[in-house]
Amino acid sequence: MEATVKARRFELVDDEGHVRVALWCGADNQQPGVYLYDRNGGARASLQMRPEGNPAIVLFTPGGRNRLQLDLLPDGSPFLSMFDGAGTLRFSVSLHQDGRPELVLLDERANPLAGIRVMPQGAVVFPRWTVIRPCRASEVKPQTCGKRG
Repeated sequence: MEATVKARRFELVDDEGHVRVALWCGADNQQPGVYLYDRNGGARASLQMRPEGNPAIVLFTPGGRNRLQLDLLPDGSPFLSMFDGAGTLRFSVSLHQDGRPELVLLDERANPLAGIRVMPQGAVVFPRWTVIRPCRASEVKPQTCGKRG
């Protein structure tokens, strides 16, 4: 008897035949993922490998928008993102590779409003930001910063 079962996709179904869990390697980038579906067929949670090889956990709204996302960035740093009901990034917290935490608050257009980055000499608050891309705090750079005194 063969001890290994191989397939490109596995699906677990409920008593009515609805897919509730799917495990597969994506056709486009061959990255594995596990998705959990609600009884209406909507994806509600996933565990994925990003194309760069780092893992991510995503929780979705009933409408399929990201609500909470936890990534390990390519350098191994954890990055937590929270989204509003419309799917816009509103809050992120990360822990840089050297152990320094960073927190960013964003407006309804995903523009950074405020943030705190802990530096070796203390906390630094960033009241204004230059947005490179509003999707990740790791891609946002401070324009000016005021040292907490």
